[in-house]
Amino acid sequence: KRKDQLQSERNEHWRKENNLQQNVSSLKEELSRADQSLRSMAGKPILNGRDSVQKVLDTFRDRGGHLGEIATQYYGLLIENFECERSIYTAVEVTAGNKLFHHIVESDKIGTQILKEMNKQKLPGEVTFMPLNRLTVKDIDYPQTNDAIPMVSKLTYSQRYHKALKYIFGRTLICRNLEVATHLARSTRLDCVTLDGDQVSSKGSLTGGYFNTSRSRLEIQKTRSELRDQITSAETELRTLQDTLRNTEQEINKIVSEMQKTEIKNSKAKNLFEKVKTDIRLMKEEQSGLERTKQPKERSLTQLKANLEAMMATKEGLESELHQDLMATLSVQDQHEVDQLNDDIRRLTQENKEAFTRRMKLEADKNKLENLLTNNLNRRKDELMQALQEISVEDRKRQLEHSQSEIQRVDARVEEVAVQYKEVEKKVAEHQKKEKNLATKQLFKKLEGANMELKKYSHVNKKALDQFISFSEQKEKLVMRKDELDRGYDKIKELMNVLEHRKYEAIQFTFKQVSRYFSEVFKKLAPQGHAQLVMKNNKDDESEQEEQGTVDNFSGVGIRVSFTGRNAEMREMNQLSGGQKSLVALALIFAIQKCDPAPFYLFDEIDQALDAQHRKAVADMIHELSKDAQFITTTFRPELLEHANKFYGVKFRNKVSHVECVSREEAYDFVEDDQTHG
Repeated sequence: KRKDQLQSERNEHWRKENNLQQNVSSLKEELSRADQSLRSMAGKPILNGRDSVQKVLDTFRDRGGHLGEIATQYYGLLIENFECERSIYTAVEVTAGNKLFHHIVESDKIGTQILKEMNKQKLPGEVTFMPLNRLTVKDIDYPQTNDAIPMVSKLTYSQRYHKALKYIFGRTLICRNLEVATHLARSTRLDCVTLDGDQVSSKGSLTGGYFNTSRSRLEIQKTRSELRDQITSAETELRTLQDTLRNTEQEINKIVSEMQKTEIKNSKAKNLFEKVKTDIRLMKEEQSGLERTKQPKERSLTQLKANLEAMMATKEGLESELHQDLMATLSVQDQHEVDQLNDDIRRLTQENKEAFTRRMKLEADKNKLENLLTNNLNRRKDELMQALQEISVEDRKRQLEHSQSEIQRVDARVEEVAVQYKEVEKKVAEHQKKEKNLATKQLFKKLEGANMELKKYSHVNKKALDQFISFSEQKEKLVMRKDELDRGYDKIKELMNVLEHRKYEAIQFTFKQVSRYFSEVFKKLAPQGHAQLVMKNNKDDESEQEEQGTVDNFSGVGIRVSFTGRNAEMREMNQLSGGQKSLVALALIFAIQKCDPAPFYLFDEIDQALDAQHRKAVADMIHELSKDAQFITTTFRPELLEHANKFYGVKFRNKVSHVECVSREEAYDFVEDDQTHG
């Protein structure tokens, strides 16, 4: 039950993981579209410069030290460090233009360091820095009027960036209309802008025209910020879910291992059961011996019963005499009570017998029902369950095709009957129209003629209408049945797709697990070497990742190894020597053992083709894995004996092999003697 529960949880985690991955992919696609829109509006060089600065900052963070501190003194783009109402988006964008993409830094030294690293890495793009220590802003006496307001006062930002925002927007007023803007620009010597984006420079120039509000850089930037927050949240949730999924997989593997150990215990219990069966057979033989002595003892018992009955008769006579004497001395009231008690005794005795009879009958009914349940109903239930499981998708497809052909046949018959019905109705209407204008005698003549004509058509099916109604009902039922089968077919296809996807993910997960352990184990067996498992698919000979998530793409697994270093040429299995092939095979077996351990392993001279160094490495690896499994090996080399717990020697005497338990010293002497005379 715990295993089924964990597998159900794992399936639910898989479903959630798939949904989260799809959600993250969708959000990243939306973010990419927003970046593309922003790139087309701000210009490719500016956005390339933004991406290049981010690469430089990532480099500084990876290096750490004082370079890591430089990354903390970069505050991002100007557009990322303030917020404002949507109503003034146009005015703000017209005022700042591409200055919205200037980079705010703490000092000019920070900007210089970033530029040097960009040039060093030859990164593309245009970058303009706004060092806060170099920016100087003056206090401005804004006009006190209800027709205009300083633009900087409508922005929300941190005081840390006050200089940068004041530098860009400090000398701009938002005016009610163009006339007010023209007047204030001339009188205050400040730049003015309307909510529609018309600008009046302090120097007298006037700029305006149509502004596409649907392509707002501030709106796109806000969307980008929201998407980045959603992606970060979804990726955090996905990592948490993947950790939970790994823990669930580990627990399932642990339970499977425990189940295997339980199977071993069951095997021992089966052996014990066989021993008990032998004991029962001996007891039955003893019972047979007792039954042979049963008849003499039964005859003796019959004689004793006869004696007992005689004694009981004597006892009853004595009790009767005793009762008569006692009744004679009792009063009338006492005698009445004694009679009443005797009646009660007889009544209770009869009730006891009846209750015992009912109990025996109920016991018999109970046993009969239990036998019925055990022998018939449970077996019938198992047969039905097996038959239900044997109903395949192909059977349902054949049923669906049969139903569809039946529907087509019924449709054709219905159409044929409908045509006949319409013809009959048409003829009836024509006759009714003619009969209105006929006299009585003519009508009788027509009636006789019609009856004569009807006799000619006595073979015509007069139940066509009933058949039409019946076929119509059958059609409706078959259509409903077809719809039901279609829904079942769709659900089966959906289930098959889900199972295909889960099978693909299970193969991928198992392959990655075995591949990782294979590389680790091979590194321990050959410290100077490097190995990797590669998945083969139908398109390419070998590929480590599949582009399409279907199991049909997989065609096998390949192995590439190098015994002389990571940078050396990787070789296939058919290019290796016998000893190298043995070492690679052992590495793969040990990797599988780490993923899905078996209770025991039997190795027959696996070290025959290995040199001393590799035999030592294999022995150490077996010792490491022996904590969770039992290893039985045959060898003529001393390396595998170092960590062994039990030793057996095989000797050949009188043309018969004998296996004997030996000590560690005898085992070492045996293999050394074999090497000496080998």
